[in-house]
Amino acid sequence: MESVMTGEYKVPLLHRLPLTRIKLRAARIMYRALKLVLREDHRLIRRGGINYEIDLAEGIDLSPDAKQIWVSHRGDGALSIIDTSTDTVTQTVTTGTKMANRVKFTLDGKRVLVSDPPSNAVLVLDAASHQVVKKIDTEAGPSGILIAPDGKRAFIACSNAGKVQVLDLGSLTITGSVATGNQPDGMAWVK
Repeated sequence: MESVMTGEYKVPLLHRLPLTRIKLRAARIMYRALKLVLREDHRLIRRGGINYEIDLAEGIDLSPDAKQIWVSHRGDGALSIIDTSTDTVTQTVTTGTKMANRVKFTLDGKRVLVSDPPSNAVLVLDAASHQVVKKIDTEAGPSGILIAPDGKRAFIACSNAGKVQVLDLGSLTITGSVATGNQPDGMAWVK
């Protein structure tokens, strides 16, 4: 797929993708988010002179309804919630963790998973109330999070353990793991 450089980010050109109206809206919002999020001294900055002081911005995910972008803070364990219609931070959520690393919405948009490597845990937040509903212990160094296409499981890359753990999203329990080798992190589905 062709791509274009926008600063330090490589963005796929969308003209070759079969897009529905919803996918196109999501793609445009994420493109705006890429323009909104600049890695300068690990702070989230909006163009136009408005600074969002987010301590060591790390993970980012768009809600399934495309109304919010959640950004995890590597430095203080908090989460910033950005309203996509106004491009403004509407709330900063304190999670009580040492470090919020990756953030991922479930497919139904009801929950948000956040990895916390120093605590060897994944937090589950209620997307509506922004409250932590469960802390799930994992193998060492949970990082990347991938939701299965059926929405029933999440896969947690545990970098320091060399494993990917399987999280049942119905029971919110770890149901298995796969040895991957040294430091798994980013994951994606391939058809």
